[in-house]
Amino acid sequence: MPERCVPVNKCGTNSPLWLSGPHPRIRDGIVTRNVCGTWNKRCCAFHSTPIKVKKCPGNYYVYQFTKPTSCYLAYCAVNTLVCGRCRRNQSCVSRDKINWRIHFFASYPAQINGKLNRIKYSKVLVNVGRAFDRRTGVFRAPVKGIYQFFFSTQTTIKGLKTDLWLVINNYWVAVSRAHVPRSYSVGSTSTYMTFLRRGASVYVTHNCGNSWATAASMTITFGGS
Repeated sequence: MPERCVPVNKCGTNSPLWLSGPHPRIRDGIVTRNVCGTWNKRCCAFHSTPIKVKKCPGNYYVYQFTKPTSCYLAYCAVNTLVCGRCRRNQSCVSRDKINWRIHFFASYPAQINGKLNRIKYSKVLVNVGRAFDRRTGVFRAPVKGIYQFFFSTQTTIKGLKTDLWLVINNYWVAVSRAHVPRSYSVGSTSTYMTFLRRGASVYVTHNCGNSWATAASMTITFGGS
């Protein structure tokens, strides 16, 4: 099943059902996943009954379907071996040389003081591929490959050092630091590129200091591709 929004009138039905969540790993066993139906320019206009999914040795999945909640809803499947290259605004799920498009950009619309273990960037402007979760502030790599991230901070308190760290699989790997020696504002942006395996987690921690932002500003940000 596709893990992305499927346009209307595909898969032999008016409102195709797609998997609203990642496929499990073998060690996850049987998992429950939500299912969405596309309609009227909304990717999740219909919330059908959840289904069960299991990954089996040999790189295939078994689904336990439930009856759709209304007519004109039908489960959709994608043959990734013949899917070809992704079209515009699509994110294909495959390991057989199909392109991925993953982009996200989010901001934190308030001030942060002191230590915050994980910043929950609630204002999400771009989330192509749906790999960033605004509820947790965590990006999870949906496929192995090379990723580039950026994150920023801004501080205005004299003499205070402000550190934001990029955390990958619980390892602190890069810092964005701002240090104000006098009474003015200083911003800092850092970038980091690395190879990630599928399922890797990435988030930003506010280790110390003061970061300034408002609902209209883009000073505390996190993004990547």
